[in-house]
Amino acid sequence: MKSTLTRPSQHPQAPRRTFARGCSLAAVSLAAVSLVACSGSDATNTTLGTGRHALSTTVFQPDGQTSLVGLVDDPAQAGVFDATTALEIGGSAALFGDDGRNVFSLGSSDSATVTRYELGDSGQLIERGSLSLQPFGIMSAFKRPELVPMISPTKAYWVDDVSAQVVVWNPEAMTVGGTISLSAAVRQGWVLELGQAVLRDGFLFISANYRDDADGEAGEAVAIVIDTASDAVVQVATDTRCGGTLDIARGQAGELFFASNTLAASFYALGRFPNYPAPCVLRVAPGAQTFDPDYYVSMLDLTGGLAAGQLVIGRGGRAFLLALHPELLDEPIGPDTELFAPYEAGAWRWWSVDLGNTPAVLVEDSPARSASNRVLSAGGLEYIANLDPDTGSTTLMVPESDGRLSQGLEVTGYPYGLIQLR
Repeated sequence: MKSTLTRPSQHPQAPRRTFARGCSLAAVSLAAVSLVACSGSDATNTTLGTGRHALSTTVFQPDGQTSLVGLVDDPAQAGVFDATTALEIGGSAALFGDDGRNVFSLGSSDSATVTRYELGDSGQLIERGSLSLQPFGIMSAFKRPELVPMISPTKAYWVDDVSAQVVVWNPEAMTVGGTISLSAAVRQGWVLELGQAVLRDGFLFISANYRDDADGEAGEAVAIVIDTASDAVVQVATDTRCGGTLDIARGQAGELFFASNTLAASFYALGRFPNYPAPCVLRVAPGAQTFDPDYYVSMLDLTGGLAAGQLVIGRGGRAFLLALHPELLDEPIGPDTELFAPYEAGAWRWWSVDLGNTPAVLVEDSPARSASNRVLSAGGLEYIANLDPDTGSTTLMVPESDGRLSQGLEVTGYPYGLIQLR
């Protein structure tokens, strides 16, 4: 396994050079705020203040990562995250839990321990138990929340591609009930890479991808399906029409859209890999567990030929995708272009579209950024985390039904967790 910094999609959804450019400025931002708790301190003695959402964000520095956990009122409203009462955690950190409760779990890359906290009426953190993932060969308790789905108040999954397993755990009792092997999805000679997990009608759908040691990809859509009643893999669906379909968007009628991500779009634009499929959108219809053979949407057709990826469905079912604009590149793509250069370039802009037959339109006020955007979900809203590598900060953008991206909260670092509290 290569270092997680060698491949953008293997690190928590951000590229190498973005961190290299942004970390020093982000470190300045971190030093400028007064934190009430230091890395490794007792979080139970911390009072986070007030707010209707819990948020975690990671600041990348030359000597490692530091994370902040705090409360915000409305992340959809423009403003700046107040870090003065935030808890500082060593390493990359994320929050896990369901909306509508004042409890959540917290994990950091600095250890294999997941800790459950309750938020008191005055914003104080009260520790309510912990569990270790180390007995299962997992050395880090950091995981993107989209791979830690809450099945019920007493059952959650920890979906791990490195060990090709799912740890079944109880977020109330903080105990482990067993594991689910993902060996059915493992392919000889390829590295299994997981995107996100979406629960629908008692089945968990996990987007996946296969890559090789040279950072190439199989160019194939993969969906792993788990029956959450029996805790068993019941389907590994594949489709060669799309590659890199690590993004899943839930449609208004219950369908699941699997879309090529921006790294797949970048690979297609490079033309480096023979027969690599054009970025597209596939569908798993309601009640189905495999890709619909009669549904295919070309992202090239939507954007007038621009390579695009990362499908997001916002308010009113309006869809958004991120497209590479070659005219914004410093140099034209050619045979000597570095493998991840288009992905990391500030040459990507958002387009909005109805996934019917109408073409996409450019979101006029969307800034040109690298492709390292990710999506946070809380309170029924999707938030696009738009990283600015020049400042080391991220602005949350809300995709609106009229095709706009409204500007929300500005956050120091790169956020990996957002939960709406009770």
